[in-house]
Amino acid sequence: MKTVMGLFEQRNSAEAAAAAVQKIGVPQHQITLMNNATPASQLVEPGPRTITMKAVRSFTLLLTLTFGIFGLFAGVGSIFVFDAGGDIAVLTVLVFLLIGAFCGLFMGWVKGRSDADSAIQEFREAVQHGDTLLVVQTEKYAQMVEAKMQAANAHWFITTQQVNRLQTHPELHEAGHTPAAAH
Repeated sequence: MKTVMGLFEQRNSAEAAAAAVQKIGVPQHQITLMNNATPASQLVEPGPRTITMKAVRSFTLLLTLTFGIFGLFAGVGSIFVFDAGGDIAVLTVLVFLLIGAFCGLFMGWVKGRSDADSAIQEFREAVQHGDTLLVVQTEKYAQMVEAKMQAANAHWFITTQQVNRLQTHPELHEAGHTPAAAH
């Protein structure tokens, strides 16, 4: 099941989005509104996997193509400069492609995790400072839910497969909320 999460500066905008989501067919029990008054043990945040995988795919493709072009030049160059055979040229291209794929996977993972951590930190701070979080669990209506959130002025939304418990802040502990387990 997918989870669509949206942040709203105004609670009434979040409530309007929740009502619109219910009208398109999402059952009430799959719609939740949360804010900084919600017990910390019930607060959720998106998992970083979706954000990370976009960067991994992009960097892997980019660096594999880049290294493939360099490998092609190196392979052709090995034939003309060193009188190498076609098998050495093909092996050279394959080595460059593998190096590009490895570098792309690594750089994509690093960049993706950084982007995910940054986005989730912004999300946590918004909830901490009073934004209302609308959480909708749906498989069938995910795109329509995003559209309804956007129409109701959500300033941040994401569709994710992975939802984690929100890591708490010291301010939530001071307010008397129970701590959430770190993941």
